[in-house]
Amino acid sequence: MRRPSAFVHVSERSTGIGSRGFRDALHAEASRLLAPVARGFVFWRGLRVWSLALDPVDERFLLVGSATSRVLLFDLHALDGAAGDAFDAHNALPPVCSARAVADPGGSVALQFGVSAVDWYPVDGGIFVSSALDGRVRVWDSDAFTVVSEFALGSKVFCAKFSRVATSHALVAAATAQHDVRLCDMAVGAATHSLLGHRDEVWALAWSLENEFQLATGARDGEVRLWDIRRSGSTACLLCLNHEGSASVPGRANVLTNGRRTPSLSLSAASRPASRKRQRLDALDAAAAARVRSSSSSSLASGTARARRNDPHAAASVSSATAHLAGVNSLAYTPDGRFLLSSGVDQRLRLWNSATGEHAFANYEGVQNQVAARSVQMAVVQEADAASSTLVFHPNGRDGQLNAYQVFGDRGTPLLRATAHYGQITACVYRRTTRELFTGGEDGIIMKWQPPAPAPALGAERDDADESKAAGRAIAGAVPGDADAWSDDDDGDGDGDGDGDDDPGDVFIPPILRQND
Repeated sequence: MRRPSAFVHVSERSTGIGSRGFRDALHAEASRLLAPVARGFVFWRGLRVWSLALDPVDERFLLVGSATSRVLLFDLHALDGAAGDAFDAHNALPPVCSARAVADPGGSVALQFGVSAVDWYPVDGGIFVSSALDGRVRVWDSDAFTVVSEFALGSKVFCAKFSRVATSHALVAAATAQHDVRLCDMAVGAATHSLLGHRDEVWALAWSLENEFQLATGARDGEVRLWDIRRSGSTACLLCLNHEGSASVPGRANVLTNGRRTPSLSLSAASRPASRKRQRLDALDAAAAARVRSSSSSSLASGTARARRNDPHAAASVSSATAHLAGVNSLAYTPDGRFLLSSGVDQRLRLWNSATGEHAFANYEGVQNQVAARSVQMAVVQEADAASSTLVFHPNGRDGQLNAYQVFGDRGTPLLRATAHYGQITACVYRRTTRELFTGGEDGIIMKWQPPAPAPALGAERDDADESKAAGRAIAGAVPGDADAWSDDDDGDGDGDGDGDDDPGDVFIPPILRQND
C-alpha cells in the first residue's frame, strides 16, 4: 500500500482538515512488519494454551484458557516498555489471577477438562465466560476470579462467545458436540433455545460484526452455516455456504436428499408439503386395505402425519452444500463485518461474502491447518482502508509457524512467514492500542509480536550530531578557551566578542539594501 505524502498530511492538519490517511498508512505498514520479541514474553512450562482473549476496554488484561484445566489472567502492562524485557523463558511473568481444577466437582471452580475458549463480556470488563470439554459454560466475576453461574449443556463445548455489537441481548453462543448451537442467557440462567441443522460436532463459531442477530458456525463435516438467532431450531439457518460458488438455503429432508444433490429451496417453499401420488388398493385384500385405512385415520387423528409433512424444521434441516472438504475449526469476520474467513483441516483458507454467502474464490498459498478437533483462533486486522490493509494472521502447521496474508490481495502469497514457537500455535489476538500481536501455543509460550521501533525524530538526530561534533573536538585536543566564531556558544549578537552590546553597527544589513545607502 502506497503511503500518502507527509507534506499533504501536515498541510491538511494546519488548515484544520482532519486526515487519518497518513496515520492509518503508518499503522498498516507497522502491522505488516510484526516480528517476535527476544525478551518480554510469557512462558509457562506445560501450560498448553488453547484460547486467548483481550479485555475490550483497555486491552490490558489477557485471559488464557489451557488444556491443563487452567484459566489465567495476565497484566500486559508488565510487558510494556523496558521493564518487560525482564521476562523470558527463565523468568516467567506471574499471572494476576489463576484458577485450576479441584478434586471436588461440587466446588466453586471445578475445571476437570481442558478449557476450550474464554471470552470477555464486551459491555463490562468485570465478567467473562469460559467453555470446557466437560460440557459446561461458566460465567466468571473477573474481580474475584470466581464462578458465579454456569450452564450444563450435557456434551463437549468447543467454543463459547459473546456478540461484540449486541445492544438488545447478552446471549452466549456455545458450539457443542451434540451437533447443535445452544444460546445461553445470563439473565435467565439457562439456555433459551438451540440452533439445529448440523450433522456433526460444531467446532467453531463467530458472531457477525454488522448484525447482532447473525451467527456463523463451522462443523466437523465441513459445513458452514449462517443463522438468525431470533428463530429457533432448523428454521434459524439462513444459508449454507458452498465452496463451489453461491450459498444455498437448506432444502427438504427426504430419503434421497443425503444421496443425491437436489435444487435448493427457500424456507417458505420448503415448508410447503410435497405432492405425492395416490396408490390404488385394488391389489390388496380387504384386510390389508382395512389396516391401511385404520393406520391413516389414526395418524390423521393424532396429527403426526400432517406434522411430518409440514414440519418446517425437517424441511430446513438438510443441505448438500459444503464449505470445506474436511472439518472447519476456525471462523473470523473482517473488522468491517462484510466478509467471513473460514479455515479447515482440508488445508484451505476461504473468503465469503457475509451478506450473500457467496464464495469469493480468494487464493491463499501455503496454508497448513493442524488437525485439531476444537476451535482455533486466527486474528484479522484492519488498520486503514479495507482493500489494502486487511490482514489475517493464521496459525500454520505443527511447528509453531505463523503466516500473514493480505485478505484481498491478488497474489495470495504470505506477507509474513515466521516461527516463534516450539509447538503448534492455537490462538492469536491483536492488540490494536499498541499494534502488537499475541500468539499462544501448545509449548506454553505466549509470544508478543511487535513492529520495528520507529525512526528517531529530526530533533533527536540533530542532538546526536551535536554530541558527536563536540566529542570530535575533544578528541582533536580542543581546550575550553578555544572558541569557534561560528559555534553556538555566542550570545547571538553577531560580533563574536560576547560582550552583548546592542551596537547598531552590528546589525546585519542585506547587500541589496546597502546599495541604497
